[in-house]
Amino acid sequence: MNRYIINALVLVVAYTIGCMPESNNSQTIKTAPSDPNVLSGFTHGCGFNGPATQRNIRIQQARPREFNQLESILRHTGLMMNFEVFGADIQNAIATIIDGRRIIVYDPILFNFADARSGEYWTSMSILAHEIGHHLSGHTLSNSGSNLSDELVADRFSGFVLYKMGATLDQALQAIQLLGSDYKSTTHPARSDRINAIAAGWNEANNQRYTAALPPPPIDNAEDFYVYTKNMLIEREYLIADQESGGHWFEDQGYLYGIITEVEKDVSNFRVRVVRMDNDHQYFRDITGEDWTVWIDVNGFGGDNDMCRVCGFNLGSLITPGRRLKFSMVESLPGMGSAMHGVWFITHAEYLPGNIF
Repeated sequence: MNRYIINALVLVVAYTIGCMPESNNSQTIKTAPSDPNVLSGFTHGCGFNGPATQRNIRIQQARPREFNQLESILRHTGLMMNFEVFGADIQNAIATIIDGRRIIVYDPILFNFADARSGEYWTSMSILAHEIGHHLSGHTLSNSGSNLSDELVADRFSGFVLYKMGATLDQALQAIQLLGSDYKSTTHPARSDRINAIAAGWNEANNQRYTAALPPPPIDNAEDFYVYTKNMLIEREYLIADQESGGHWFEDQGYLYGIITEVEKDVSNFRVRVVRMDNDHQYFRDITGEDWTVWIDVNGFGGDNDMCRVCGFNLGSLITPGRRLKFSMVESLPGMGSAMHGVWFITHAEYLPGNIF
């Protein structure tokens, strides 16, 4: 029988078996002293599509393709390559620890078959990411074998890291859709649960576009701050110019809600990531998830406006990195001309509690 067909049958039947508990009379996994190219006593480990039950596995040097895939996955986690990787005729991919060495063994023909069936290399990438997930989650440190929870954790990791690498959700799901079982076993969940875990990891990484690298909120209270209006933040000459021209410049366009990420030293402007907008917002488009620079026309006491002395001192404490802020802004100011197009000025600023988003 053609080996590709055998592989397909093995994958469908054995996929749900997974990492089997180590039997009481099993040997410790070691590299056979008489032959460094054989892994002996190989009786446990986290297999992608079946148990690691082989006593002896003849290994070969990993192909550059899979070695590069592993390196690429680890680069997207911020970790250095510290796995040993070997090819072997095991119709599987296995993560294990041998004499304290973290090892991944894979079947090159299995990977060729899986990628050929899906038409993309993301399938084998997903399998390797799943095995790395077992290592990084500590699943290979125990001889107790796999379980449903561990498999979902490794699946979630594969979805997470594949998003970081540029895979679409469909591409991240290719391996499980091709090889997964409709029914759960004692060690592996059903395909539908694993699809949900991979999708959850992919979506978590996707959502980090809006939450990653954001400073923590300051520890303070709403009672410590004023609500700043356009009469406090905009010089009176611009407010008068607006009224004389019909009073449309500062019309309410709805509120924005964001997190301040950077503040200029003189508090003349700040960067804010927009987390959400009012449902009835009138801005030119949806800017949720974007970082914007916002200028402050008046940031202290002494101008021709309604900013009190205490208000001016207090504004610097409000406009600080990590602040969750309810605000509105307007492009340019009356009479400034086209040179200020694209420059946005704040017209409302209000404290939000740190746990609001």
